[in-house]
Amino acid sequence: MSILDKSKRMKKDLTLPYVYALALGTTLSSGFFLLPGIAANEAGPAVVLSYLIAALPLIPAVLSISELGTAMPRAAGLITL
Repeated sequence: MSILDKSKRMKKDLTLPYVYALALGTTLSSGFFLLPGIAANEAGPAVVLSYLIAALPLIPAVLSISELGTAMPRAAGLITL
């Protein structure tokens, strides 16, 4: 039972680059706004490299989310848009 007609619903065309951008943006921005001073103090100029290395484990998470999104398109996996 849906409130909106099918013609008025948003299309669900979330592809892998979009999922990766969402996961990367969420992870980096939350880390970036929480503890950047401490990270810069500990890592010094290598803080940029530290953030790039921290982004690497996101790849399996993004692939898992996209797999869930295709397996359960109605629920869209973990991301419900």
